[in-house]
This record gives sequence, structure tokens and C-alpha cells, in this order.
Amino acid sequence: MPTWLERLLRPTVSNPKSMDPPVTVPPRAMPSSAQVRQALDIPGAIAAHLAWKKRLEDYLQGDCRDILDPLHVCRDDQCPLGRWIHGLAAQRYGGTPGFAVLRATHAEFHYAAARVVMLAQARRDDQAREEILRGEFARASVRIQSELAKLYLALESP
Repeated sequence: MPTWLERLLRPTVSNPKSMDPPVTVPPRAMPSSAQVRQALDIPGAIAAHLAWKKRLEDYLQGDCRDILDPLHVCRDDQCPLGRWIHGLAAQRYGGTPGFAVLRATHAEFHYAAARVVMLAQARRDDQAREEILRGEFARASVRIQSELAKLYLALESP
């Protein structure tokens, strides 16, 4: 790449009061595959997402100590998997088709869980149970487990 183009594309921070040349800001280093693998406990992420079924069932029965807010539950960037997806993994794998599927599947899971909470709060318990057992939440739960298993195999292979 020509030097002039590199200078043009490189981010700089300049001090208008100084006649010194602009300070070059180095680009963020791409995390290694090993760093990305070590940043997420995939079996733990699977277990955490499986635990949502029990948590939602307990919520329906009034046994859940948590106060579930659907606006928080639907956020796919708050759990450890979501922080990983939106952070290190996005930097490393953001452009790959498999990563896009994982990210979308994870978001669908959280939206489905939030829907169950909204149904429960609207006292539509039968519909909420149906979502947990056979509805969109049940399907999203199976899909996220499958995508996490694929991710585990992909990251563990040499």
C-alpha cells in the first residue's frame, strides 16, 4: 500500500496548538484464536442457557427470587456468552457466516425468554408454559445449544 494511503487511512490525534506532526494511534490488535477460546467457557455457557428453562418455570410458579424484567432479559449482550459474542469473538470472527448464525441465534433465545416473562406478567401462564415446552423458547433453546456445540467443536479443532 502506498505510504500516502497508509497515512490517510491511519487514525491520528492532532494537537492544533502544536506544530508537531500528529500522533499515530496504533490499531487495536486482533485477539488470537487462543485468547478468544480461553475467554469463554462453552460448556458453562450451554449450562447457563439450559438453566433459563428452570428459571422461567420457577418464575411461572412464583418460586423465582429474581424479579425478571423483559427489557433486561431480551438483552443478548448481558450474559457472559453475549459479552463474549459482542466483544472478543466479534473482533476475531465477526465476518464469518457461522459467527453471524451464532449471534442471531443467541439474540433469538433472549427475545424468546423475554416473551415468556411478558406472558407470565400478563397472567397468560398457559401460553408461557407452552412457549417453554414447545414454543419459540423451546426451539431457540435447542438452537443455541446446537450452535454452541458447533462452536466448541470448531474452536477445539486444530
